Amino acid sequence: MDESLSGFYIIELENPVDLNDSHDAIFDNIVQQGKLSYINTALVKEMGLRKLYQKQPQIYLKDLLAQQNKMLLDVDFLPYGLRTTGRHDHCEVNPTFTGIFMHVQHALKYEIVEDKLLRISGVFNSIKVSPKVEIGFKEFLRALPFAIVFRDAASNRFIECNKRFEDLFGYKKNEIMGRHRYFLRREHDEEYTALMERLLQKQIVKKYASVSKYYRKNGSWFYGETYRSKYYIDDKDIIISFVSDVTERELAKKELAKSESVFREIYESNSVGLTQVDFSKVLDEINLLKSKGVKDIRKHVEEFPEDYHKIISGIRMNDINPKMQEMFEGENKEDSIKNIFQVFVHSINTVWKDELHAIFNNMEGFGSQIKIRTFKGNEKYFYYSVIYPEDNDFSNINYTYVDITEQVKAKELLDVKVEELDKQRLELKSYIESNLELEKFAYITSHDLREPLRTIVGFSQILKNKSEDRLNKEEKEYLEYIVSAGKNMNNLIEDILMYSRVKSDDVHFSNVHMKLLLEEIKKDLSESIEENNVLIKIDPHLPNAVFGNHTYLYQLFQNLIKNAIKFKKPIIQPVVEIKYKDRVSHHQFEVKDNGIGIEEEYFDRIFLLFKRLHSSSVYDGTGIGLAVCKKVVNIHKGEIRVESEVGKGTSFIFTLQK
Repeated sequence: MDESLSGFYIIELENPVDLNDSHDAIFDNIVQQGKLSYINTALVKEMGLRKLYQKQPQIYLKDLLAQQNKMLLDVDFLPYGLRTTGRHDHCEVNPTFTGIFMHVQHALKYEIVEDKLLRISGVFNSIKVSPKVEIGFKEFLRALPFAIVFRDAASNRFIECNKRFEDLFGYKKNEIMGRHRYFLRREHDEEYTALMERLLQKQIVKKYASVSKYYRKNGSWFYGETYRSKYYIDDKDIIISFVSDVTERELAKKELAKSESVFREIYESNSVGLTQVDFSKVLDEINLLKSKGVKDIRKHVEEFPEDYHKIISGIRMNDINPKMQEMFEGENKEDSIKNIFQVFVHSINTVWKDELHAIFNNMEGFGSQIKIRTFKGNEKYFYYSVIYPEDNDFSNINYTYVDITEQVKAKELLDVKVEELDKQRLELKSYIESNLELEKFAYITSHDLREPLRTIVGFSQILKNKSEDRLNKEEKEYLEYIVSAGKNMNNLIEDILMYSRVKSDDVHFSNVHMKLLLEEIKKDLSESIEENNVLIKIDPHLPNAVFGNHTYLYQLFQNLIKNAIKFKKPIIQPVVEIKYKDRVSHHQFEVKDNGIGIEEEYFDRIFLLFKRLHSSSVYDGTGIGLAVCKKVVNIHKGEIRVESEVGKGTSFIFTLQK
């Protein structure tokens, strides 16, 4: 027949214990100052406290630990719910090898005032089970679905195990019993295990867990998680170990650690700026606004800026990679993370409102351009983007940043250039329209002036011939001035007509034979060439033909040769050279003379209409010839320039498109 035992005790606390502290702090406080102010005989006998109780009727809980006796109460005696219920009932099974104790209706009562624990009292009944029941208990242990083994704490040798333990390690019970715990080969943290074993033996800790790589009898291995607890049973310290096969979990952890290591390496060495940001509080605030019926987050934060500031104040920067720190010009990682939001200029508010809109509407991601002022004060532009997590875990989302400062500044410069070109285009359009009007005006005016001018010159010549005998010297000079001025006026009109006739519209292009063209010009200028003893040298490498307008090219070369003859030096024989170079897309010609030359300050002026460098009394002409040359070259999609040195001669170099 089973023998029933009842126990009763009271634990007094010297100072009230604050129940708002952590669970461990409360338990430690109770152990340090709590004392068994009353314990009945049944409990003294059952707990093996007779000798200690005779010497010290009121036993401090810490003294029980020092004596290595079994603690009356485990950590479970202080449940989390005691503040609301004031009591705790539970059952506990303590196995032995001569029987077991089954504590039933273990009732704890707590005296609490204003969350302060003052006293603990407990009552429990214990049932000592017969050997027959003990046999049944051993069978129960062997049938448990997890591996369990018992070892003597003093000798560290195995004294009992169950069937699951045999199956897990591949040893029979008779192969294990009496063996030292090192009989089971394993790879583990020896320093940690040795420390925890010492603490367990001294009951500084009541239990500990570890994960080891265990080897079975056949040489295979598995990862086992072992929980060890120490019990005082039948005057012996027994360590009970529960072993679970956690191979899949540990391998998964290793794979995860490997993946995290690879990710960290990529994260740290990436050439793109990366940040990890905690947006969980932002998401909480957004969900709160949704629950209040907000439909448009952008409109809401505009109307209620205090809500906007509350939302963005919840943003927390978790981490940045080295590239991000470099791009933002931070001194070190910690300060950069702490102060990173200081680099964003006010325009980021607009961007963040757009991003809040993206999160609010469950969009997959977001991207935008932002402007920052780095920690060193330099302005930069970035494009940042983010893909939001599918599981809505916004506690650590990854942002990427790409420095686009050069592209933005290049675009800004391009915009300025486009604006300048557009302005120049309008000016050119106005100039062309004005020039067309001027050409039209010059053509009409020249035609209208020629007839009255012929009349003036003609009648002046008749008057001079008929009245020469009757006019005095002064009157003859006046009449000569009229005739001379009329001729000059006629030459000017002819040149204006020639300039106005040179048009880019409806120009007929064909292959112009260059040698024949120059021979034609030499023939037309033969009188002037002979009169001035001019030597004309023509490059033998001239192209056979140039694609252009025959009339305009004739005017171009004739004007340049006439200029070379006109501005010759008085004593030296005039030499005119016509040179040629073949360019990739153009023909390049040069008309060079050994004349008086041109001062450099006039190089740009000589191609303008009516710009003369010398008086008509020294050199005749109207100042239109070079303007015609430039116009002809432009029509042939080329360029013309002058090179000259005073006293040494002049070269006109021009190109014609092939």
